[in-house]
Amino acid sequence: MKIEPSVTVTISGKTAVRSLFKGIREGAEIQARVVERIGNRDAIIEIAGRRIHAQFLKGVPAGGTMTLKLDAVSGESYYFRLSQTDAREAFIRQVMEMTIFDAGMIRGSIMRALGAALAKHPAGIFELNALLLNRPEADRKDGIARFLDHLAQRGFDRGSLADLSMVLSGVSVRSKHIQTLLVMLGFGEDRIRRLAAGKADGLRSMIDGILKEIQSIDGKEEREAAIRQVLAFLTEGEGTEEPYRAGEFAFPGESGFHSVRYLESGSAWLFNLDFSGIGRIEILAREMEREFPISVFCENEESLALLKNGSGVLMRRIEHIHPNIYINFFNTQQAINKIVEIYSYYSLNSEFDTRA
Repeated sequence: MKIEPSVTVTISGKTAVRSLFKGIREGAEIQARVVERIGNRDAIIEIAGRRIHAQFLKGVPAGGTMTLKLDAVSGESYYFRLSQTDAREAFIRQVMEMTIFDAGMIRGSIMRALGAALAKHPAGIFELNALLLNRPEADRKDGIARFLDHLAQRGFDRGSLADLSMVLSGVSVRSKHIQTLLVMLGFGEDRIRRLAAGKADGLRSMIDGILKEIQSIDGKEEREAAIRQVLAFLTEGEGTEEPYRAGEFAFPGESGFHSVRYLESGSAWLFNLDFSGIGRIEILAREMEREFPISVFCENEESLALLKNGSGVLMRRIEHIHPNIYINFFNTQQAINKIVEIYSYYSLNSEFDTRA
């Protein structure tokens, strides 16, 4: 069975399928529900209580239900397509897989702003979202990472450096999005649980460890410079109350600290990381009412294959974060090309509300 959001759904004529669609006429509409996602393009859908394997040619829609309309019957094959409304919503859900905005924002201002953002040829998903937010400061790179590397060279304890990174970032380790990323980066789950618990003794111990390390820096001027830099990071953006935030933190690697840039909307977080071995990785995590989808974007097919092959181990590590968590993997350039295609379709067919 193959599914394309705006064109066809092809179901082979196996006995169970033929009996399921016995007597169905062209133009008839049926309800289907996604019950299990298997990678980017494959899923198990349920129709009238029966489960059928499905291949979505342009990616499994993020939503759970859809309306299929029978286009034609040829031999043992049945050709369906998504209803007009569901096709539009499928496109909206696909844009949600690649941006931090909710469906209402995408239908309105974001869909209108896509053309201008795409015209600037964003290098990745992070840059596209930053352009849509009009947040040029989101491109700031490596400030915290360079500072932590500087402290590491002066003998600063690595555990305290990791704690300091989280303090400087201003993010809450209680967030499922942050916990997901930290697990994916290899942070110890015991450490994450200790930070997330937010107990006074644990936090006091963490802060005491950071202060002890700062006090151990040789030279009064060097210590004061470190303190001033910590204060500068902590007060950056203080007092702003915006629905979207941009920031940075860092995580330790074999060759020093690596910068993680993020954009946050409350229900969705987008992270941007660079690795020496597999290149740039972008991760978008969104908490919805019943599910927690994660989109992982890679800049080349080799990295994509590597991450897909290790997805089983990764899922076992993060499945405790949300009961309905799943991961979709994308080639970054193909994902941007898909957004271009969706924007072109909407522009040509006037499918979005220009008054929003």
